[in-house]
Amino acid sequence: MAKILVEGLLSVSNAESSIKVMARSSSLEMLNVGQNILTSDVIYTIKEGLQQNHMLLKFGLQSTNLTCEGAIALAEVIADNCTLQVSISCYVCLYNNHDRLSDQIKY
Repeated sequence: MAKILVEGLLSVSNAESSIKVMARSSSLEMLNVGQNILTSDVIYTIKEGLQQNHMLLKFGLQSTNLTCEGAIALAEVIADNCTLQVSISCYVCLYNNHDRLSDQIKY
């Protein structure tokens, strides 16, 4: 079982390629990218990999400033990959799109 903590180490220039590789890994079970500023583009880039990777069991997004668009993409990932547990906190998601993410998260 592989675990990776990438807290505060991602930058705009390396985030998309780094997370894309990690999301497609066949041995990674836990990935925490907390304390990084991730754009919606990063979430959309890794969305397909997260939907298809059933080895990755936990995905941490604490304090990543996830936007509404990113939250919608994340909700779609959760809907397609029921083995993935997503941990989020301190994200920005205002207005009606919050409901789409909330519907997919089981408390």
